[in-house]
Formats: sequence, C-alpha cells, structure tokens
Amino acid sequence: MNENDARGLYNDRINRMVDSLLPNGAGPMTEHRLRHALDQVAQVAFSAGRSYALTNILTVEQAAEEIGVSRRRMAEIIRTRHDRFGTGMRVGKSWLIHRDELESLRPGPEGWPRGRSRKQSSDGPEII
Repeated sequence: MNENDARGLYNDRINRMVDSLLPNGAGPMTEHRLRHALDQVAQVAFSAGRSYALTNILTVEQAAEEIGVSRRRMAEIIRTRHDRFGTGMRVGKSWLIHRDELESLRPGPEGWPRGRSRKQSSDGPEII
C-alpha cells in the first residue's frame, strides 16, 4: 500500500462516517455516536498506517540495489546516518530502512568535496 492509497482509505472512511452521522446534512449528534465514529476512524487509520509502514521496509540488499552501491557500502551509510540522524533501525545484525528514507541515503556526486580547493598541477589553474 502506498501513501496515496492510505490517504484514500482514510478519506473514504471519514466520508462514510460523516454520512452515517449526518444522513440529511444535519441532525442530532450525541457524544456516544461521535466517540464511536472517531474510534472506528482511528482503528482504520492505525491499520492502514501499519500496513503502509510494513510494506515499505527495505533490507540493506534491496536499498543497495535501488541506489546502485554495494551492500557493504549501504550498510555503512545507514549506520552512519542512524548514529547522526536516527535513520533506519537495527534488527539483530541487519539494518532495515523505510522507503521514504531512501533518498536521504543516496551518496553525493563523486569527486572532490565542494568548497575545498586543490591544485590540479603546477602548470594548471587552481580548481575551487
């Protein structure tokens, strides 16, 4: 289940609840009916959120394949980002990440870091 499917499920359930509570656009609303309706919406939202989270979990191997790096490099990237930002989670000896975190793990462009200078050669200009 992707994010749009989950949102559609929430909206559909909310619309059905509103229609059942207010069939003619207005009517008596009791506290008990409101609590019951909100409880049902919360249960659907929780279930859809859990499904979304579980179906979008990636292993190190899957993430490495999608990004185009080795499994070992991907594990190191996840470990480093987990230590600094809390990305991913460790389960036993393996790392798991959510698909939404994948883009933040993509390594930057190869080459010399921006903002740092190095001399190309004695006859060439300095590269900045």
